[in-house]
Amino acid sequence: MNRTRLLLPLILLLGAALARAEVVDRIVATVGEEVVTWSELQSEASYQAFRAGEAPAVGNHDSFDSLEDSEKTVQTLIDRILLEQALGRSPFEVPEEEPAPDLYQELVGRFAGAGQLQSEQAGQLQTELRRYGISEAELRQRLRDERRLMVFVSYALQPQIRLQPEQIAAYYRGTLVPELEHQPGLVTIPALDEVRVQIQGILTQRELNRLLDQWLVDLRQSTKIRIWNNE
Repeated sequence: MNRTRLLLPLILLLGAALARAEVVDRIVATVGEEVVTWSELQSEASYQAFRAGEAPAVGNHDSFDSLEDSEKTVQTLIDRILLEQALGRSPFEVPEEEPAPDLYQELVGRFAGAGQLQSEQAGQLQTELRRYGISEAELRQRLRDERRLMVFVSYALQPQIRLQPEQIAAYYRGTLVPELEHQPGLVTIPALDEVRVQIQGILTQRELNRLLDQWLVDLRQSTKIRIWNNE
């Protein structure tokens, strides 16, 4: 009897601890067989806020809706998981490389002042990352992951893009020339041949975005997805 009395408080404490752990990392969505937890959602929200230069994301794990733009964040996570799953099914292998240095330097440069030393910029970056609960290693890994998916998307979709000369000419006449005509101080408007490569890049990226949106729709339709909200 005494032994039972001693064990009962321990069992109750253990049960309470497990309940708290379940709440902290509760499921907020499932994408096929993959689970998205609350901690992953909050981490993604903090990262997106950091990239956008917004205030750190703060949310209460007891309420899905307490995290600002939680629905948008979970949809972003779902899209990324769908693309990761598609990459996993593909024979394509993305080379393991460091993230594009210009993107990392762009983030570091956000904290640059006139004549500021690179070490001081890096120190300010570290301080800012701590404010968002992100380590530098995590930042670099996220940038590598983003680059890997961008390379995969380009590999999968770019062969479908076939720009016609009339599309380039139409963009030049209907978009570029009118924009340039409204720029103050512009002396001459470049000929189409001078800006053809730039226009091709713009139209290719636009078409790539359109194809990606459609691909994500198709992936969502072929994958069982459930968002748990406050259930």
